[in-house]
Amino acid sequence: MRFLDDMASKEGFSGGDAIPVGIELYREVYVRYLNRLALAMGSEVRAYSYDRSGCHNWCLLLFAPVGETAVFSETELALGKPGDDLAQLSSVHPDELMELAIESARDADLDACVGVVVSIREEELAFALGTVGDIAVKLLAEAGSDEEE
Repeated sequence: MRFLDDMASKEGFSGGDAIPVGIELYREVYVRYLNRLALAMGSEVRAYSYDRSGCHNWCLLLFAPVGETAVFSETELALGKPGDDLAQLSSVHPDELMELAIESARDADLDACVGVVVSIREEELAFALGTVGDIAVKLLAEAGSDEEE
């Protein structure tokens, strides 16, 4: 769970400037695993996904009392979206049993459950490469006019 600490704070991921591609998929896996383990252990806290609006880190993983989360499905807690009822949950610190679940999850190699594919958009690349000649002429002209001054 290499991203968990960043997900716990609005300042995570360099204040939101370095959020990895596919981060919401990692968060979904973390929430589902933590909640299943917390349930089995009798924790009074559940993890949930919260997409924070505004600036800074939007991809948060928070914790709420189990009584407040009981009305939500596992999927709803894992996929939390802006404007949903999850915004009304009380954010609390993990209890002792959830802390044990978190420590166990850190050793579970959950990041291996997510596969993110990044590819080149050939059409956009072709356009960018097609402008290289014009850009080079412009830069050389600007450099030449700087030398004349």
